Amino acid sequence: MTIEINRIPFRADLMDGKRVLVTGGGTGLGRAVTYRMAQLGATVYICGRREEILRNTTKEITEETGAQVTPLRCDIRDSAQVESMFDAIWAEGALDILINNAGANFLARTETLSARAFDTIISIALSGNAYCVLAAGKRWIGAKRGGVILNVLASGATSLGRAFTVPLTMAKSAMLAMTRSLAVEWGPKGIRCVAIAPGIFPTPGAFGQLLPEERIKSYDFTRNIPLGRFGEHDEFANMCAFLTSDAASYVNGDMITIDGGRGIKAMDLDDLFSWTDENWASLKQARKR
Repeated sequence: MTIEINRIPFRADLMDGKRVLVTGGGTGLGRAVTYRMAQLGATVYICGRREEILRNTTKEITEETGAQVTPLRCDIRDSAQVESMFDAIWAEGALDILINNAGANFLARTETLSARAFDTIISIALSGNAYCVLAAGKRWIGAKRGGVILNVLASGATSLGRAFTVPLTMAKSAMLAMTRSLAVEWGPKGIRCVAIAPGIFPTPGAFGQLLPEERIKSYDFTRNIPLGRFGEHDEFANMCAFLTSDAASYVNGDMITIDGGRGIKAMDLDDLFSWTDENWASLKQARKR
């Protein structure tokens, strides 16, 4: 599936000379970020477990952008595979940017989760991404060079918690803690650590798991988004490009939320948006009384 990305607010050479790794870069939002980085001149590596998807994404983006995109099959849950992947990347040149996008999630009543199901999510969304951070960080520090780490989190989950997706919520909260901790520890070494927390962006994978047809039919989820719509992939990709670019060189340890305002809207105000002028006039009269 080709994601159309038309809004490009950057100069065409913004990422020229940059070498970028996008975990989970073959599908969904990861693919959109890969596409945008390639459009902006970066050399991009994408990793995942499904080799055919990686090859197809690489072929499509290379043909459309002319950029160099390299697929690397890697199960980031395995630290040895992560080290081998980073060795392969560094053999061609040092990485400049790591985008931790890989994740797994599904809806479940927490008391029904098996240990295996819990570990499946934690091992990708937390452990796997942390292995990548450690692999990049020690190489950058050893070579006395800087780098940028962007961790993809989830709007609301890190600050408020989220029922029925407890393992992922735990993982994303831990990733935010790591982002802030390493921003302080590694900042003096020239390594920036930032995070982005997306709201609802339709994708075939995560969107289908979290908002299956039964939920979409029974509830209008855009009603809780002040902008009245879901996010578009190019909006997410643009923010990722900015945060990892030299244009954001003084942003460190922060998390940018991109959710149309959903996370700050009080849900118990929903009924007020449907009030008529008569409702408001009645309330005003009641106050006078």
